[in-house]
Amino acid sequence: MSALTTIEEYITTAHARLINYSSLDNTDKTTLILGALLLHAPSKVGQRNVATDILSSVNDAAIKALADLYLCGLLAPMRACRGKTPMIGEPPSVSSFQRNVEEISLIDIAEREQSTLKELAHARDDSRCGEVISIQDQRTSSYTTTAHILPFSLAPNSEKAADIRKSSKTFELIERFSGFKIIDRVTGIDINRIDNVMTITLGAHKALGDLHIWLEAVQGRANTYVLRNPGGVEAATLIDGKEITLVASDPRFALPNPKFLAIHAACAKIYHASGMGEVIDQVLRDKEVVKVLSEDGLGPSFKVLEYSLVLLAF
Repeated sequence: MSALTTIEEYITTAHARLINYSSLDNTDKTTLILGALLLHAPSKVGQRNVATDILSSVNDAAIKALADLYLCGLLAPMRACRGKTPMIGEPPSVSSFQRNVEEISLIDIAEREQSTLKELAHARDDSRCGEVISIQDQRTSSYTTTAHILPFSLAPNSEKAADIRKSSKTFELIERFSGFKIIDRVTGIDINRIDNVMTITLGAHKALGDLHIWLEAVQGRANTYVLRNPGGVEAATLIDGKEITLVASDPRFALPNPKFLAIHAACAKIYHASGMGEVIDQVLRDKEVVKVLSEDGLGPSFKVLEYSLVLLAF
């Protein structure tokens, strides 16, 4: 591996290692998972990181453990909210809120609170996101909500050390996969940052959280994206290939972070890769089984226990 110099060499060598992987059985999706990660990592650094992880695995068992780690620690959490990120009611009118936001320091404080974050996002977007990322037509309401790009569910569930540690580990894995330095930007409560939210319609909120739609950056054009909707969710209004330029009504408000959008887009592309959607959804179903069985006082299946141990080790 030390002789490798270009990202292409890393990827090619990693793919060759995956070809030589011996699957445990017909349910073993190790090569599918790692191949998708290699292909869709949102930066060259991220691709090299994934390739290095593969090539550093000493045997097939280590490669499978790596795939399970990325599956349970990255891909499933990015879809775990399933469009259920807590939605916040309509804020006061944009104009009235803007009059109250006179100092940039207030923005830094306010964006920690969900209700005020909603108001900040509406003031910034001035309904533009709701207009361009919409599933509404003339017969429906224009009700909009605030959607997190990196899911709200990635934040710690509590202030317990175990929850904080799990959240931190998840962001470390996201950072390694993406190749972006984001840990100082989004940890714990800082998931509620104005550059991690968008104002969109209710239906688009669900589609975004489900990884059914994403925004793909247009190279060379800042804050300009193409809406991707390969599954045709509400295709009449969520138009695949529609170009969108994000504009802030006030320069004090940060626009949606391109790195966060790139991470979301990469995970969505992986979800839509052949066979990957079912793999990710199965992990989420198993997680629900663990929850139900634990509430009933019953033991989980071996596969569910295996995933649980991966997460505990992570």
